[in-house]
Amino acid sequence: MYLLARSVLSVAASLGLAVHVFQSVFGHAGLTFYVPFAAGVLLVALGSDYNIFGIGHVWEEARNLGLRKAIILAVPQSVRAITAAGITLAASFGLLAIVPLQPFRELAFAMALGILLDGPGRSFRR
Repeated sequence: MYLLARSVLSVAASLGLAVHVFQSVFGHAGLTFYVPFAAGVLLVALGSDYNIFGIGHVWEEARNLGLRKAIILAVPQSVRAITAAGITLAASFGLLAIVPLQPFRELAFAMALGILLDGPGRSFRR
């Protein structure tokens, strides 16, 4: 439940920051109506993937080592892989900003920010 809540909060933060940036900095009326829906669905799905990958590795190790030792061993390895994937994916979505259409720029910003908040920003603590 904690990991799901964390993913939902990072989606909310990225959409809130996207609205703020596009309204305050660029002077737009707000985001195009479908951008929050598209970004929200994609970011929750990606956050779930991060969760499955990270926790799946812990459960694999826990079969042999016990949960505490599995967390100590598996989390650093998972975080590195999630960070690399997140940065690559954020850069890929960020490239949508070069499409000369406002909705693409909004989606690119929201997705890149959301991925960076939920992926590389993820830190599992013992």
